[in-house]
Amino acid sequence: MGLFSKLFSKPIVLPQGAREDIVSVSSLGLGKYKVGKDIKIENGYRLVTVHYNEVCDCLHEGNYKIDSLDMPRLFNACRKRLIKGNLKSVTGDIYYVNLKDFELGFSCKENAKVKTYTGVSKVKAMGEFTFSVTDASIFMQNLCSEYSIIKNKIALRDITTIVSSDIAYLLKKKLFDLADILKNEEQVKMYLLNSLEKMESEYGIKVKDVTITDVKMPKGYEKELESVKESINAQDDLLQEAEINSSTEVQEEPVFVVVGGQGNAPQQNTFV
Repeated sequence: MGLFSKLFSKPIVLPQGAREDIVSVSSLGLGKYKVGKDIKIENGYRLVTVHYNEVCDCLHEGNYKIDSLDMPRLFNACRKRLIKGNLKSVTGDIYYVNLKDFELGFSCKENAKVKTYTGVSKVKAMGEFTFSVTDASIFMQNLCSEYSIIKNKIALRDITTIVSSDIAYLLKKKLFDLADILKNEEQVKMYLLNSLEKMESEYGIKVKDVTITDVKMPKGYEKELESVKESINAQDDLLQEAEINSSTEVQEEPVFVVVGGQGNAPQQNTFV
């Protein structure tokens, strides 16, 4: 068997070095695949076929072949472009989509309004969020609508942009106390998570956690922000000190008093 035949007979697998990527294109990257070629999909991934920026098939983990049984939509799309003869190869792109949890940072470009000591101020939130792909077809179709070739950096950048924009809009929509945002109060976190649930149906991803690590205020408000942070730190120090005192408080020893009778009557110890 010649070198070309050996290369051609190898199954399509997850590209080397792509295990930490959210999306990666097939290792061949030729856009043309021979009918009957084997495909392997590992657990925790989805394989998505794309034909001229239209998502066709989405396959779970397992072993498959490039044929009309395993990839009916891709084959139908290719047949429509076939002028004559039998379909010996299909044209399209094959992507692997990672379903694991990813953590990204965000920085809102839009202002959000918050309540402060002096009234209402505008801030820009920064932080981190955790998400995973829940519907690979919807996720890839959103990317294919914007790009001809999908790359890992493009996918991560777009997700960060969408999430940060939504968080800015949600914080602007509901007026929170600046202190509650900086302390990551449960009410703030749950409001954001519940509101971001719509992303699952629109983009095929689910945001599982959001943490605001800092905010940026307009010039002239830095002192107010520092005063808020100092107040929060002071409260945390008091709470920590109270917890330490309550856990190290010395328990009083019981006092024994002898209650005696006359003569040789037995003595009795009792607690006071």
